[in-house]
Formats: sequence, structure tokens, C-alpha cells
Amino acid sequence: RGSLGAGKRTLYTAVRHQQMPLDIVVEQDALDGGLTAYRTLYLTDAHVSAAAGAKIAEWVRRGGTLFATAGAGMFDELNRPHAALRELLGVDQTAFETPGPQVQYEKQDLPFVKPIDTATWQDGDTPRAIPVIGVRSRVALRGATAIATFRDGSPAVATRTVGQGRTIYCGFLPGLSYAHPAIPLRPVDRGSTDDAMCHFLPTEFDPAAAALIGLGGADVPRPVECGTGLVETTVIDSKHGVLIPLVNWSGQPISDLQVTVRFDLPDGKVSLASGGPVKVARTDEQTVLTLALDVADAVIVNAGRAGNK
Repeated sequence: RGSLGAGKRTLYTAVRHQQMPLDIVVEQDALDGGLTAYRTLYLTDAHVSAAAGAKIAEWVRRGGTLFATAGAGMFDELNRPHAALRELLGVDQTAFETPGPQVQYEKQDLPFVKPIDTATWQDGDTPRAIPVIGVRSRVALRGATAIATFRDGSPAVATRTVGQGRTIYCGFLPGLSYAHPAIPLRPVDRGSTDDAMCHFLPTEFDPAAAALIGLGGADVPRPVECGTGLVETTVIDSKHGVLIPLVNWSGQPISDLQVTVRFDLPDGKVSLASGGPVKVARTDEQTVLTLALDVADAVIVNAGRAGNK
């Protein structure tokens, strides 16, 4: 409802642009002990069952990082205040505000929605201002420390160390903040031509929101990293070899893209699905691939065949 769906979709995009591997985790994964496979959890839903909340708290204490967006984890399955997650995050939500128009569809609505506030964050020596779109969660600190504030000085982002892990509570939707400057004010047509708005590819994302979202994954290894953050990658592994899809979000062809692979690739033939050339430089610690990328492509590494080194 409101801006929460768009906030979740844009956060997904922002995390992928961090070049982090990303899965969708549901409550049953937490209940079955599946959180142990992950370093970071981005929590976006207001309601989390008491049982799943207890598993999340245990996972954080053992070293996990929990990044919660506005209102996330504040209530249990019976719509009661979630005591365990509020304690874990170190905040107590006092109000959930939705002033003004909401964002249902990113391209359609974001250009017409003005920020309702600004979150100011001191990122090391650099002050950063982040637009707050659609919703605002008001919280009282209960053990967390504010690292960003709204214009009135109240907490906008709060963090807390818990055991070997930590939590970050963001009192707005950072995905919408990330996408806001990237969507221009243009007619919302749904035509079939290349210049139709439905085919527009946003590229001018908010760098401050990107840095904030990146806090959640600061300790997450990147198995594949590209020379530009606007190339999305995935790793698909099988007995036949490895496939690395590459999706270009930059809006322009990249003539000399470097793709650094930080895991053991099969010592086999490396090629592109497009048939284009690819240079391969292998060391003991990583493999660097150099290639040209238009819209999308995939690196194919065959297992058990003679390779190009």
C-alpha cells in the first residue's frame, strides 16, 4: 500500500547496483535456519512473526547485519508492537507518517512527488543530504545511535551494535530516494518506440542514497565486480560450468568493461553468449575479463574443456 511497494522495488534495484548477490528471503527461511547463509538482511515489511523475529535477533547477535527500512519489523503477526525487533533495532516507532501523494509506480509518480523531508547524514568527512519520499517513520531511540537526522533534528537513520552483529534502521524508503533524481518529468506514455517513457532507462541515481544503502553490505564479498556499478551481474553455477549474466544499466554501450571474478572459475573455455571477443587474465586469486557490453550479454565458462588463458 502507499509507497511501500515502489520502495521495495527500487531498493532491490539499488542493492543490485551495489553488485551484491541478492536473494529474496521469506519467513520460513528464517525459521528453518536459512539465515546462516547470509551476511546482510534488508528488511522491508512492517509485520514479522514473533518466531521469525527471534531467529533474526539470534542471527544478528552471531554477526549478521540487519538493515530495516521505514516501519519494517515494527509489528508482529497479530499487529502488536514487535518488542524483540524494536529492542534489536534500538528504536521504538512513535508515528508512521504518509503526508502528501504516494508513489505507486516509479516512472509514473516519482517525478510528480516532492520530497516531504531531507535526511542529513555525515558520511565521514562528507555531509550528505538525502531526499525523503512518500513516508516517514518517527522513532524514539532505545539504545541505537542516530547517524542521520530529519530537518527537525529527529532521528532519520539509527545504528546499533548487537553482539557480533549490527542493525541499521532507516526511517524512510531509501530506494525511492535513490531513484528520485533518475526519473525525469516526461509524459507517461506506454508506446512501442524506443523513446517511449516505458522504455526509458534511469541512470542518474542519488549517490548519497546509494552510499547509505551500501552500509548494509559493506562486509559482503562481491564474487563478481564490474568497473561500473551500473552493470548488474549474477552467478549461475552447474556441473557444466559457470554462467555470469551481465545487464547494462548505464544507457550506453561500454567498449572496455572489466569484470573481476573473485572465485575459482573452471579452467575451461571462456566465451560470450553474443559471440564477441573476451580477454582473460587469470591469477591465483581472481580472474579479470575484458569485453565490450551493449545492452546485455553473458560470460560462459565451460567445465572440462581446453581454456583460453
